[in-house]
Amino acid sequence: MIRRTAWCAALAAAVLAACAADKPPPKAPVESELRAQWAADDPGKALEAVKDPALRESLRRWFADRAREAAGRSMKLAVGSVATAEEIGIGGGLSIVRLFAVYHEYDESRFVSRLAGIEAVGGRIGTEYRRTVGGTGVAFVSIKFTELNRVILDTWRFEKSDPPCCPSRRGETGYQFSPSSLDPLQ
Repeated sequence: MIRRTAWCAALAAAVLAACAADKPPPKAPVESELRAQWAADDPGKALEAVKDPALRESLRRWFADRAREAAGRSMKLAVGSVATAEEIGIGGGLSIVRLFAVYHEYDESRFVSRLAGIEAVGGRIGTEYRRTVGGTGVAFVSIKFTELNRVILDTWRFEKSDPPCCPSRRGETGYQFSPSSLDPLQ
């Protein structure tokens, strides 16, 4: 009986310690805060995560092209984040780098978030796929985790009852970079 009581006390202490160590759930983002962040955004800051200077310059030009496309739709562009998922040396000082980027096109009334899967060889972008992953009344997204050819996005989705500023449903969405597309993980 004493052993059982000691075991129960130890279990209760472990459960309480685990509960005390848990962080409160993160606060949902607010669209006005994101817009302020995007307006102050420096694309070079997100590109600091890329080690190779030649690839960083290729990405700077790639995002400049996306900004011109957005301007053609009367929108601005902000780079959310860039994350390297895989780097494979292929000899001769060259490597294949697979990375993911989240960027946002926005104007005063709406925004669209896109995910890009990019593969570069020797600092030059070869393959790239893009897809819409969020937007006004749909979701706010950011990169949570990358590995090999996969990315997991931290997602705040809007429920029908949510006000237009503030999504309430948090989740994760995964995508896989394949030879021919950027597909949702099953």
